Amino acid sequence: EEEEEEESEEEVDPEVIPEDTGPFPEVAPFDHEPLEDDFEKAGQLKMEAEELTQAGKLDEALEKLTQALLKVPSGLTYAKRADLLLKMNPKRPVAAIKDCTAALEHNPDSAKALKIRGKANRCLGRWEDAARDLRKACSIDFDEDTEALRRLVETHAQKIEKKKQKTVIKENKRKEKEKAKRTKAAKKAKEKAKRDYEKQKKAEQARSSMPGMGGMGGMPGMGGMGGMPPGMAGLMQDPEIMAGLQNPKIMAALQKMMSNPAAATSDPSFKDPEVAAFMSLFMSKMGGGMGATPGGFPSGMGGGMGGFPPSNGAPGGFDAADDVD
Repeated sequence: EEEEEEESEEEVDPEVIPEDTGPFPEVAPFDHEPLEDDFEKAGQLKMEAEELTQAGKLDEALEKLTQALLKVPSGLTYAKRADLLLKMNPKRPVAAIKDCTAALEHNPDSAKALKIRGKANRCLGRWEDAARDLRKACSIDFDEDTEALRRLVETHAQKIEKKKQKTVIKENKRKEKEKAKRTKAAKKAKEKAKRDYEKQKKAEQARSSMPGMGGMGGMPGMGGMGGMPPGMAGLMQDPEIMAGLQNPKIMAALQKMMSNPAAATSDPSFKDPEVAAFMSLFMSKMGGGMGATPGGFPSGMGGGMGGFPPSNGAPGGFDAADDVD
């Protein structure tokens, strides 16, 4: 983390200056057709500009070069004016870049224009642009000074490129992390939907697995019942009853009881705490107004049952009355 923080800090270069603003020196299109004596006049103006530059009168020299360009547009003259713009105080790198770009549009392989534009970009801290210009300039017309400057700007350009690559890698990792998060959430939602579906399916199967009980299909072994006792349909929709019916032990015991009511007193499975508790709940939900048999179960459900085991599994019969309001 500390290494990343250090690399993220902008390095201060004392030679990097703010961008200059207009107005910029006037330009002339290359399709301008010079008059017959314009070439001679332009040559004279360029000579005067050179003398003024040597005398340190840079503003006057700039004006002379501009007049020469307006008479005879030339890539070389644009490059000379760009070089002059970088010698002024303060330097005018943006104006110099414009002149070099104009020169390179006329001649893309102008080494002089590439070198000056590379220097101007270096003044603005545009390291990647400077490196591009200076690499090409050195490949066309190599010199030690330009090569030294190229090595300097390449160092900065490589740091910028490395930082860009790290940013891309970091962004890709962030996207991958978000994708994995979305995938995990989707998988979790799918699994939940599957569990909910299976739970609902089991509940429906529990309701439909008891044929012979009228509208609900009834419970096995109760074919002689001739229909569901009053209030039984509502009982079979009770959440607690439905939850209990999903327990295989309870379902098996209930089926045994329906096929053989006497099993409630003799079958060991009815002494199971879960089964006994459910039977107690079942009887309490049925209430006392359904014509119970001696065993406490509604009349018409296969005759008297002689009593169920109590909910604690102790012998002596099912004490349904304790749970009936």
